[in-house]
Amino acid sequence: MPLLHPLLKEIFAFVRARLVRGRRYGLAFTLALLTVLGGAWLFLELISEVTEHETVEYDARARALFEALVTPEAARYVVYLTNTGGFVGTLALVVVVALLLGWRKRWWRAFELAVTTGLGALVVLALKAIFARSRPEAGFVTETGFSYPSGHAFMAVVFYGYLAWLAWGSTDSAALRFLAPAGSLVMIALLGASRLYLGVHWLTDVVGGYLAGLSWLVGSLLVLRWAEGRRTPSA
Repeated sequence: MPLLHPLLKEIFAFVRARLVRGRRYGLAFTLALLTVLGGAWLFLELISEVTEHETVEYDARARALFEALVTPEAARYVVYLTNTGGFVGTLALVVVVALLLGWRKRWWRAFELAVTTGLGALVVLALKAIFARSRPEAGFVTETGFSYPSGHAFMAVVFYGYLAWLAWGSTDSAALRFLAPAGSLVMIALLGASRLYLGVHWLTDVVGGYLAGLSWLVGSLLVLRWAEGRRTPSA
């Protein structure tokens, strides 16, 4: 037992250091790591329930709700919206933002955006292939490929979440610090809802896309910020 007390003191000191605001591996790192692990765990729990058919009722109710709202006129506008979150639309937005960052000499931020979204697109395609869930039948538009998780939901969280994080760290304006995350949340919600409205995804596909996208975004930023610190130790 004589070694127990010093060991407990060491453990307590380590945990306390992880909760210090502003420390390199302090509170921000701890919250980010918990977000990654929590999002990944919920994502896997969700697919477990999906494969055991425990979410059939919820998916069916959500689909019936959105089907009741569909009109041909509104659907045309929703198609335009959902296309902004597709491969071509997201690529165009990433290029525009990366060029703006490059124009302002923020090369590392442009690199972060490219890596996070580019590798993220490969990750979500791999997840779709692994889980190989079929899409709902008879959607308003025709989509190919697997259903879980929703690529639009995943990439919306990654791209707009990155923009919110970038704006938050780039300004002292309280208004911008509120508007950037709020605007990002609106776009993330609209893009996810557009997939349900058009009948090309189940509700659990969209929720799974959100969870996986959040884990990927925060995990990527953790690694990239560590790499940035290694690249510029004095920063």
